[in-house]
Amino acid sequence: MRIGSKCVSLRGLGRLLLAALVIAGLAGCSSRISKHNFDQIKLGMTQEEVQSILGPPTSATGLEIPVFSGTTSKWVQGDTVITVQFFDGKVVAKEFSQPAPK
Repeated sequence: MRIGSKCVSLRGLGRLLLAALVIAGLAGCSSRISKHNFDQIKLGMTQEEVQSILGPPTSATGLEIPVFSGTTSKWVQGDTVITVQFFDGKVVAKEFSQPAPK
């Protein structure tokens, strides 16, 4: 194929297009650890529902006794931290922490 005075092969054009799509896709990837996703978490949601929004937690600690079980899970991305507390597998509290812009 000839573009202007340059010959361009279709294979080379395909590679260039593929590279551009990959770069655009990566640029469009945003972290799941965001205020927008935090706002989607509602009291009473299950751990599975929260993980479908935020992905697996960075860390989790739990306590189980015969009467109930409780877990605190944290999702961390840089300086942004989302903390969710579960009681018997359901959200009972949540917190979003991000430093103020300088």
